Amino acid sequence: MNHQQRRKKIWFDVDTSLMLKAGTRSSNLALIQTNSALRRIEKVFPSIEFKTVPFSSPGDRDLKTDLRISEGDFFTKDLDQAVLSGKLDCAVHSAKDLPETLPDEIGMFLLPWKEDPRDVLIFSKKFRENPHDKPVIGVSSDRRETFCKTRYPNCIMKSIRGDIETRLAQLDSEDYDIVIMASAALIRLNLTKRIDEWISLEELPAPERQGVLAVTYHVENRFMRTMSRFFRKQHFDPCCLSTSTVMLTCSEKLMQKSVNMIKEYRGIPIETPLIKLVPTENCFQESELNNFDWLILTSPTAVSIFTSQISEKVQLPKIAVCGPGTEKILIENGFKADLVADANFGSQGMVDALENKLNANDKVLRFCSDYSSETITSALKKMGCEVDERTLYQNIPRKIEDLPDFDVVFFASSSAIKAFVEQWGTMPLDRKIVITIGEPTFKTACRLMPDCHALMASKATVKGMVATTADLLEFRERLLRS
Repeated sequence: MNHQQRRKKIWFDVDTSLMLKAGTRSSNLALIQTNSALRRIEKVFPSIEFKTVPFSSPGDRDLKTDLRISEGDFFTKDLDQAVLSGKLDCAVHSAKDLPETLPDEIGMFLLPWKEDPRDVLIFSKKFRENPHDKPVIGVSSDRRETFCKTRYPNCIMKSIRGDIETRLAQLDSEDYDIVIMASAALIRLNLTKRIDEWISLEELPAPERQGVLAVTYHVENRFMRTMSRFFRKQHFDPCCLSTSTVMLTCSEKLMQKSVNMIKEYRGIPIETPLIKLVPTENCFQESELNNFDWLILTSPTAVSIFTSQISEKVQLPKIAVCGPGTEKILIENGFKADLVADANFGSQGMVDALENKLNANDKVLRFCSDYSSETITSALKKMGCEVDERTLYQNIPRKIEDLPDFDVVFFASSSAIKAFVEQWGTMPLDRKIVITIGEPTFKTACRLMPDCHALMASKATVKGMVATTADLLEFRERLLRS
């Protein structure tokens, strides 16, 4: 069996019915963030399925002890014991809840999907309407207490306990004027509308792991040990794609970068651009741009086309972009982003990022393609913004005479997936590795290619697609050996 045949065997022969039990605390926040994380892990590893098992912890049962004097395993003890006894394969925690030192038998790794690490202030209705210099503030850490003494020198500080909903209820009943919370919790609970002020990291530095999730497991659990290596790994084998043929369906803008990276890791790139991007004529007039408060550009292509049609000295409104890749292209063209949606490069990520930046009645100019969804525009209109949506470029499918033979296919856009399916259907994807960039592209793959087990790249970049492919192959190879 040659190397390429071996890789194909690895990909398809792993047991597809592996069920792992994952524990978490029983609060609404813990269940939501755990289930979200587990679903994302399952997208990367389709052969694994998780069952969520809720547990209580000493910290959930004891609501009187001040967290500043609690034991290090106050929120993890029961889950630790269940992992050590074998009742659980793993447990998912807010990483900042973990003690500094774990038992020797417990391993841990951090998940790459992070939320905003900042803390926020939430005011009671009474304080919001009539602010004063002696507010009663609910605090749960020395760090936040120090901040309160600086911001509100005359404040009265009281310990606060309970889950997020309980703390908000205490605030609403006017037990407190202000409470300080981690923004990550409110984001995950879809409660960002309760936020009155985002505290800068300069004013209130966040703990290193705030907004990050961690997974713990018994060090003798071979499946979790292998998964830990996958998430801990920072670099991959320079020959990781050796002899694998990779079909690249991206536009010309990403093609050369993709080809170079595939070659760098010893893969064989097959350039098969499925979409031609054609700028829309007379989409806008430079003189009208200053009439808007915000300009939204959601892709590197949109930035490239837009900046090619304006002069260097043009006055622009505030600019919002999706992801560091789009921001980089904007900077290379001599402009600066005022907002970068980097938690989630899809439409919802942009909506979440804009929600606390825009004001009602703001005028927003959104440039998009003819294949873009209406999620952003609809959400902004609900916020009370005046949105002008312009189609900056068209996605024109390319007709490919013959489908090349390939082992792996990379899709960087929903339009490329649609073009593939319209030309060849989904049968050619049987027993192939399908990698997508970004959640919108992944969702399109799931909808149009439901039987192909598409995976979403760990990062929404070309390197992220290569890394996901390489690490996944290694992961499955280790499973076969273990």
